[in-house]
Amino acid sequence: MYFSDGNWLLPDDMDLSHPLHVRSVRRDGKCVKLLVLAKRERNRGDQLNTGVFTLTLSAPAEGLISVRYEHFLGCFEGEPHFALSRERDFAPAIEIDDDSVRMTSGALTVRVERAGDFRIDFHRAAQRLTGSQPKAAGHAIHRPHNTPYMFERLDLGVGDCVYGLGERFGPFVRNGQRVEIWNRDGGTSTDQAYKNIPFLLTNLGWCLFVNTPRRV
Repeated sequence: MYFSDGNWLLPDDMDLSHPLHVRSVRRDGKCVKLLVLAKRERNRGDQLNTGVFTLTLSAPAEGLISVRYEHFLGCFEGEPHFALSRERDFAPAIEIDDDSVRMTSGALTVRVERAGDFRIDFHRAAQRLTGSQPKAAGHAIHRPHNTPYMFERLDLGVGDCVYGLGERFGPFVRNGQRVEIWNRDGGTSTDQAYKNIPFLLTNLGWCLFVNTPRRV
């Protein structure tokens, strides 16, 4: 599934909306919840007829940060879930001001832009590891069956390499590959695999786990 046609064109069978403006921020215990509009808010009229995202930041353990986008909350979830371990006594450091929201878990910090265009950056100390640029994340409706998707794109720097994603039969470095996480009995030496795992790691030492059993 592609959510763009080249750099800026949209697929003909896809309707997209993106988180573009942080409307409000609320600290909820060890979490931070951000209400993000799918439109840049210049006046009160921009709150009308626009999509809304709920972005939740939390830290299940030291050195880990969870990012969850939600659109249209309250739907019944009739699917299995991965059982994740959480350190109940761990509390991340949270800083909120007019410019940004920052959460630090161990050496890892996530920063969400509030003053300008919506974006997310991940840092380890003074080093930026990766991030989500404006319009990199969003909600998609795939016609004609109106199938909904959530998507996110994290950027890579020059020389960054991606590994992992379970059993694969292609090059060891995943850069440039379109990897589908969906177990199928398609035989070896193909783009299908028996042991797909939605977990990747990079040569910079940061990892990404997509916490869903759905097709990724």
